[in-house]
Amino acid sequence: TFTEETAADSYLAAQAHLLADNKLEVDYVALSGSPGDTIVKYAQENDCTLIAIATHGHGGFRRFALGSTADYVVHHSAIPVLTVRR
Repeated sequence: TFTEETAADSYLAAQAHLLADNKLEVDYVALSGSPGDTIVKYAQENDCTLIAIATHGHGGFRRFALGSTADYVVHHSAIPVLTVRR
């Protein structure tokens, strides 16, 4: 069956392939849990040198109302974070 985990893994594999075509070294993993906290903990525990994360570019009240995984990661990570506006 096609689960959310399978969908996430397929999406990440495709994105990693695109980046690898541009001579970038990319690792990816699909995890479950609270997104922001899980990303930060994984990066710290695995000696990552950069976290790249997409953001939808919501600002102001909408960002406050919806919350933001990217915002959480930026403010809680000791590792550099690259945000990409989608």
